[in-house]
Amino acid sequence: MSDLLKIDHLSCGYGERPVLNGVSLSVREGNAVLIAGPNGCGKSTLLKATVGALPLTAGDIALGGESLTGKSVEERVRLGLGYLRQTDNIFPGQTVEENLQLAGMSLPKTAYAAARDEMLALFDFLVPKLGQRAGSLSGGQRQALALAMVFMRPQRLYLLDEPTAVLTPQEIEKLFVILRKMREDGKSIIIITHKLNEVLAISDRVSILRKGEYIGTVETAKTNQKELTEMMVGKKTDLKIERIKTDFDKPLLEIRNLTVFKDDGSNAINDASFYIRGGEILGVAG
Repeated sequence: MSDLLKIDHLSCGYGERPVLNGVSLSVREGNAVLIAGPNGCGKSTLLKATVGALPLTAGDIALGGESLTGKSVEERVRLGLGYLRQTDNIFPGQTVEENLQLAGMSLPKTAYAAARDEMLALFDFLVPKLGQRAGSLSGGQRQALALAMVFMRPQRLYLLDEPTAVLTPQEIEKLFVILRKMREDGKSIIIITHKLNEVLAISDRVSILRKGEYIGTVETAKTNQKELTEMMVGKKTDLKIERIKTDFDKPLLEIRNLTVFKDDGSNAINDASFYIRGGEILGVAG
């Protein structure tokens, strides 16, 4: 299997502040590669440099054997790069339908219609929202729309920066189904995530960065969370969490039958009750 993307001794940063130093890695045709590492290690910077949003101070990036040096973001997109930023790329003042139109405006009319229908089939929960302003969508819906806009244009390699950050477990699994299908169709994918369970669930290989340097790449099928964690932090770690029992038994804060209305009169919270005792951490999911 040949390499689609080759990053060779890449160095870059912001002004006088270097972020990446001599990073080299590759992505094969039809593979999903996860870029993992601690906060600040340069994961997002690597994607920005690859798509051309950040100039290199050294090294080279090649797509399909063609150097991307000197090429603009637009030229790289035309060559086959799709990019989802960590902050979504939607237009909040436009409707969902208008956002899809803007994403597909460079496609021929028939190709746009087919791409739009495919995206609405993949992200079917957006269909009732087509006339709604994108800025009023929930976090998960906004992210789904941002992903649909990236996937509207068939590309050879998709760069996805924290695509699951605001998605529920159910939405994440739906996204993974989509990504696996794309991989089966020969597309290549680079994903950034902080969640090691996602790393093991979707990737073929995992490339580790630490303090702006490339640490190594491992086959997902031959690794585990403990090994990945140790590569990320540079030392042996204990993943066990000791849960300390406390003697507090009375609620410190108690909420009973809380109802909150939105500005339009609809329910934001309906009859919610919960409590937290001293010495506890209360998790809220949804």
